[in-house]
Amino acid sequence: MKQVFKQAVFFENGGCISAGRYTEHKRENMHSHDFFELSYVYEGRGIHKTGSNRQQNVRENDFVIISPGAEHCMISPPEVSIKVCNLLICSDTAAAVAERIKQTDFCASSFARLISDAEPFCVVLRDNSGMMRALLDCAVYEYSNRRAASDTVLENTAVNLFIMAARIYESMQNGEYSDAYSSVTDVITGYVRANYGSSISLRQLAALVHLSPEYLSRLFKKCTGKRLYDFITETRIDKARYFLCSTNDTIDSIAIRCGYDSPACFRRAFRSINGMSASEYRKRGGCKA
Repeated sequence: MKQVFKQAVFFENGGCISAGRYTEHKRENMHSHDFFELSYVYEGRGIHKTGSNRQQNVRENDFVIISPGAEHCMISPPEVSIKVCNLLICSDTAAAVAERIKQTDFCASSFARLISDAEPFCVVLRDNSGMMRALLDCAVYEYSNRRAASDTVLENTAVNLFIMAARIYESMQNGEYSDAYSSVTDVITGYVRANYGSSISLRQLAALVHLSPEYLSRLFKKCTGKRLYDFITETRIDKARYFLCSTNDTIDSIAIRCGYDSPACFRRAFRSINGMSASEYRKRGGCKA
């Protein structure tokens, strides 16, 4: 049974924001909560999983914004640890933060709507500037030392954090290329490689990274030089080549195993990429020439 954490427990001393650094467990601990969380990777790498069995690779300087009700967990691989900073914000304060962002001269209205009105979600973004890390250092210091007016400093820091996140998010929506997109393409390529045998739609992939299907198509082409459809096809055909050379499975069963409902479509795609039929490829032992 998945855990549900209540803000009444996490903010029992009357505060609205808490911050701290932790080393994440290697075991999976899927949970949700009724408050906002910003989880920043300080060191190492790991996997952020959501309730629908989707997973995204995260590494140092990546951060995840998790809304109330979203099932998720952060885990590290057996050989690597992952250290994170978690900033927890009660729902009323998060709504106030969103309202303050809407009133700035920076056009972050779509992001403000995202964190105040959307269904439960998890968004992975990347902090290439180091500004998010610096602001979180300030939040941890204020929360740990509880000096005069710490609550005000913490709320102002939360506003600044979400504005920094909004800048990254808005640049993605506006089609401006930056290294921040590496986390988006990592999510998409990782998902395709893990699920090549299943049905994969553009709308499904766009939902993973909270972008429109049209924008994701443009972004993926800009970042990788490949059309998303071509990447999916190449991934499936690459797996098919492996199965042709390492198993005695029929070509039709390999087609299905690689995500093709129609063996005929598989055969056309295979010939288009390899310049020969799947049966000829198998007879040659995997040699193209």
